[in-house]
Amino acid sequence: MTKSSVLVVGAGILGSWTASALASRGFEVTLVDQFAPGNARASSGGESRTIRFAHGSDELLTEWSMKSVHHWQELDRGWHEPLQATAGATWLIRDGEDDGWETASASTLARCGAKYRWLDTDEIQSMYGRTAIRGFRRGLHEPDAGLLYARRSVRAIVARCREQGVTVATSHARPGADGRVVLADGSHIERDHVVWACGPWLGQLFDDVTVTALRQHIYYFGGAQLGLDQMPLWLDRTSMVYGSGDLTGRGIKINTDREFVEADLDCGDRLADTATLAWLRRYLSEHFPGLADRPVTGSETNQYEMSVNGDFIIDRLPGETSWWIVGGGSGQGFKHAPMIGAEAANLLAGGAPTTSRFSLQAPRAHSESASVFG
Repeated sequence: MTKSSVLVVGAGILGSWTASALASRGFEVTLVDQFAPGNARASSGGESRTIRFAHGSDELLTEWSMKSVHHWQELDRGWHEPLQATAGATWLIRDGEDDGWETASASTLARCGAKYRWLDTDEIQSMYGRTAIRGFRRGLHEPDAGLLYARRSVRAIVARCREQGVTVATSHARPGADGRVVLADGSHIERDHVVWACGPWLGQLFDDVTVTALRQHIYYFGGAQLGLDQMPLWLDRTSMVYGSGDLTGRGIKINTDREFVEADLDCGDRLADTATLAWLRRYLSEHFPGLADRPVTGSETNQYEMSVNGDFIIDRLPGETSWWIVGGGSGQGFKHAPMIGAEAANLLAGGAPTTSRFSLQAPRAHSESASVFG
């Protein structure tokens, strides 16, 4: 019996996990990308991504996070350098701020069997004391959360794809007017199925796919060494800022998404701006004064794609029988990639969808799970 063939366009984290899942199901898979895996222009590039389980009252994403961890651990065991660092993560609740999302998250974590505990002010001070933390009355701590080495992880899953027999190629691919896929040299490539996993570029390729390409400012702060074991991941939803101790030697990493700025994917410079840095220093002076005066050792921007409602997109392209869309990472797709890939492979194999919410026809109302903390 001849295997069905699949072309996966996009070797970022979603496309690569999808290619691996398809290969595991016996498909003949080709994985193509215009750049090398884990490159600086990809949404899956960069030093690290969070891995955590709290998603408000959203049980599905909590369960998918927990299941994805097992896949990450399996990949980690087969790779020659660490892919994840489990040091815990704390959702910090400001003085006077509502903690409804965190309370809902705790209930969901309990139902799903994930570990968590509440921290009072003294416990927060003990955990993050070297930052001189202040202004937070409570924290929801996830001890099994942490960070994934982003660029390294992409290269690891692409290497697994090769071991599974996936053909990995470097070329720019685009939809052709005749319904075929056109490569950079003008040649066509035909497969039984095509999966478009092109991240924020999806909105440029297909009118039926609404995603917005956004950029996130990232800064690294030096000075006295604070490793991840001394400064676990922390997340402040109110200010849309999160940070962690030094993971890769670049310094303490702090991300901010206080402004949703659209990214120029092809021509925009990947530079974090000084105005955001000035704002971040004021924020640190108020809440983490021990970090406020540290020198910046590096900065960058990371682009990602936000779907209309913050949910993933795993669906057949309207009007097509064999073209599929996998995307809409919305800042939280990286950690969920193993389950997103498994869901896509299940659909291509003729299985029923786990949920209708990842359909292109799903209601586009805002989702409480939408978060760039991913």
